[in-house]
Amino acid sequence: MNYLPIAERIAINGEPGIAWLDNMQNYGRMCEPPNYKDMKVKGGNPCLEQSLESFEMCTLVETFPDRHSSLEEYLDTLEVAFSYAKTVTLGLPHWND
Repeated sequence: MNYLPIAERIAINGEPGIAWLDNMQNYGRMCEPPNYKDMKVKGGNPCLEQSLESFEMCTLVETFPDRHSSLEEYLDTLEVAFSYAKTVTLGLPHWND
């Protein structure tokens, strides 16, 4: 496949992302040998930081340490972020089976 048109767009604005499903399914981490731990993966979240099985929910959260005035405040934020991500796993998808 000629990746030049895609690479040119990525150079301008970082999009689109590229994913190789076979790599997502075969490797737990790309620096390790194939371990086939994720053979049920069918895709990923919109930014592809997380591979997902069919109907699996994305549980990524983002925090910003420099927007807190103390370590305690940031730790409180982490607790809320963790709780949110765990709660998402309990939800139902927005589509029918």
